Amino acid sequence: MKYVLLALLFIIPTISFSQNPPPAAIPTQSNKKLITKIITISNIDNYYYDYCVNKVYEKAAQENWTEEKKNKIIASINFQQYNFTIYNTFALYSEEELLKIIAVLTILNEKKSDDSKFMLINSMMLSNFEVHLENILAGKMISSKR
Repeated sequence: MKYVLLALLFIIPTISFSQNPPPAAIPTQSNKKLITKIITISNIDNYYYDYCVNKVYEKAAQENWTEEKKNKIIASINFQQYNFTIYNTFALYSEEELLKIIAVLTILNEKKSDDSKFMLINSMMLSNFEVHLENILAGKMISSKR
């Protein structure tokens, strides 16, 4: 009986005080323009596409996909389905901080070719990208391309 009461003492507060996760951060209109500039300066959209295509070719070779399946998967790659994560991540920064990021990225990338641009990524962006890529490779993005 003593152990049951002790267990309830820990379980009930956990259940009654549990909270929902916070809503996604959404940038202001002016910050959204700055985040778009960060994406452009860093060439993140091209990196996203190239990386996804390379992973499709790898998986297609491993699993002997038909040319049709491989092309359908490649055609389903769409940066607009992923970029919310980037906007969500940078929404937590002030306009001043975003301007500083833009200034640093501009300096770092001014003489770099498109395939060697410096970009900022955090663990949430990477984790969401990995899940998104798994969905692409599984063919789950084919019907939702548009």
